[in-house]
Formats: sequence, C-alpha cells, structure tokens
Amino acid sequence: MSRKSKGVYLYDRPAIIDRKTGKVRKRAVIELIDDGEVIARFPAEDRARAEQAQGERLIVKHNPARRLNQALETILVTDVLAIYATDIVPGLTRPDKSAQRIRQLSEWWAGKSLAEVTGRACRDYLKHREKQPWKSAKPEKTGNAPRMMSPAGVRRELEDLAAAIGHHHGEGHHREIIKVWLPPRGKKRERWLRRREAARLLLAMWRRREVQVHARGPRKGEAVETKKRIWRHLSRFLLIALYTGSRSGVVVSASFKSGPNRAHIDLTTGLMHRLPEDEDEIANKLRPTIPVPERLLAHMRRWHRLGTDDYLVQHDGRPVKEVSKAFARAAKEAALDVGVTPHILRHTTATWLMLLGCQVREAAWYLGMSEKMLEERYGHYHPAFQAEVRARLDGKQAPNVIEFPVAAVFGASNVHKSRAA
Repeated sequence: MSRKSKGVYLYDRPAIIDRKTGKVRKRAVIELIDDGEVIARFPAEDRARAEQAQGERLIVKHNPARRLNQALETILVTDVLAIYATDIVPGLTRPDKSAQRIRQLSEWWAGKSLAEVTGRACRDYLKHREKQPWKSAKPEKTGNAPRMMSPAGVRRELEDLAAAIGHHHGEGHHREIIKVWLPPRGKKRERWLRRREAARLLLAMWRRREVQVHARGPRKGEAVETKKRIWRHLSRFLLIALYTGSRSGVVVSASFKSGPNRAHIDLTTGLMHRLPEDEDEIANKLRPTIPVPERLLAHMRRWHRLGTDDYLVQHDGRPVKEVSKAFARAAKEAALDVGVTPHILRHTTATWLMLLGCQVREAAWYLGMSEKMLEERYGHYHPAFQAEVRARLDGKQAPNVIEFPVAAVFGASNVHKSRAA
C-alpha cells in the first residue's frame, strides 16, 4: 500500500559534521518538498524566503490555471480572464470598466479552452453581443428603444481578451501564440462643436434646475422646479475639458490637492499636472503637465475662493466618476445631436487649435497626442494646410500670410490671419 502524500512542506535538514575533524561537511538547509520530491533548497537562515516559496508552490498546485507550459486544450478562457483580472486590472486607470467587460467575456467564453479562441469564435461572439442591449439601457422607464452593442464596443471587449491571453503567455503559462480576431475600427469621428454650440450647451448646464413632483396635497402629481441647480458640475466639466483638451478621466480627477488618483491644479504656478503622482505614463494616453489658460485659471481661482478645496467637478459635495449620462441629457436639452459626447470636447479643442493656426508641435504636446496623430486627424483645419497648392491653383504666389475664414466657428466678422508654418 502506497504511503499517503504529505503534500507541500518544508524540511529542516541538519548539517553534516565530520566526527573525526569536527568540520562541517554540508551546511544545514531548508528543503521544499512536494510529493516526496525536493523542489528547492534554501540556507537554514533564510526561512522567510523558503516559506514564501512554499506559499507560491501551494498556489500553483491548487490553482491549475497558474501552472507553467500548459497545453491550450487544458486552459479555460475564464481562468485566463481571472488571472488578468487579479494581476492587471486593479492597476488600470478605470478598473471598474475593465472588470465589467471581463464579466461579459466570461459569460460567453465559459467552458471554452484557449484552443477554441479562433477567428470564427470571435466573429460568433460579435454576432452574439450585437444582439444585446447596453447594461444601462432602461426602455421600460425611458420609453425609448434600448441602445444595442456596437462593433466598436465589442472590439473593446475582444481587446481585453487579447490582453488577457498576452499576459497569460507572458507569465509562461502557455507557449503558443494566439491571435484574437478584432472587428474593424469604426469610422473616425469628425464631429466637433462650433462656438455657438458650446455656448448653448454651457447655458443649458448652467440654468438647469431640479424638478420635483408633489407627492400629496391639492397639487399632487404636479411637477415644479426648485432653486437647486443640478448641472453646475457639468458646466465646470465643460470649461475644463474645452480649455485643456483633457480626457474625461483627467477632468473628473482634477483637484486642488495633489495625491493619488488626482490631476493636480496648482493655482500658484498656474500649471495642471495631469498625471497623478502614483501613476506611470501610458504611451498611447499621454498626460503632460500644461499651463492653464488665464480665462480658465480665473474661474478656478473663483471656485477655490467660493469653497472648493479638493475636486473641481463635484455633485452634492462628492466627486463624480463619470458624466456620460448627465452630459447626454444636457446635450439633448441644448438641441444637439446624439453624437455629442464628453469625448467630443477633446476633438473640439484639437480642431479649434488648428483653426487658430497653432503650431502642430505645441498643440500636440498640449493635448497629449503625437504630432502624427494631430496632423492626420485635424491637420486639414490648419490655415497652412496645402496653402501653396491653393495659391498656385488660384494663379497666385505662395503667400506669406494665409487668410482663413473662421466666422462660422468663432463668430468673427473678419478673417483669420496667421503666418504659414
């Protein structure tokens, strides 16, 4: 009858001493043993490291997903997603959104192995998700048809799957390379706000009052406006986003205090440190320090003087995490189309900087994007864009001063003049 395994344990092997000379022939060691096999040896004085290795061995043994060099057929996709959720997601900028996408992935991929991650399976996932409404959709309350998942949203989920598989491969849990099929990228957004549209949106945010319904008495069921302005935080969000061109996550984290998860506004130097002190820069989402324009800085100093000492965008005295839903309602009230989202404000700032003739290099740094991206997406709005071509076709010499009408954007009656780059 075979002996019962003791599992993973540490054994203190004593030193071997020569009886004649009294010299130590072999030093004392701590052996890490698993099922009777010595896995590793540590010096007797290094018990802490030996215990740490024992704990790691126990995790690997009792969690098959953590084993090294596994065959693809034995690895569940849900295990790969769970490892990614444990190791990587907590350190991301928006871990709650990533966790939500991983839950969606886990529902469909449950029971499937990594060997089943093929192009056809990914396309089947796309078809499955396109038939599902957004989790936030509430047609029974709004009376509107629910918004369905778009290919762009499904692409973002599959990008998380690809990242999870890449992390699993990088940790050595499997060796084969797996390519995750992704839906084509959506059409680039061309929508941006004209000055009059931005003013209309700001006015709607500033004026909006809370509406309450009488629950009893002769006026029961009657809706009345209160004095409470419920969208004032959106007006701050709009001003900060338009003047700095920052992403939504940076704007809602803007604070007069420096610290973790905060974009610091320094009123003394007039600088906005967009990268929180506890985070590292991300190559494709740069957050450089920028000077705050004087007009916005005057607003910020007034907000600070009126009692705001921490986060600039607050609702009912608490910082907000996102403004998407309230922003959509404000855009609707301002008679703007459904394509106007918080991210449109970043497109607007980039477009305005180009229309005003700002140097591409400076504008790219200010916005936290590459010069290549700025030129490809917004360069055609610059007054110097193909200026010589226009002049030659008009039978003129290449001008030193370029005239470019911006009345439709900024409400000016004259034309914009700037020196060609």
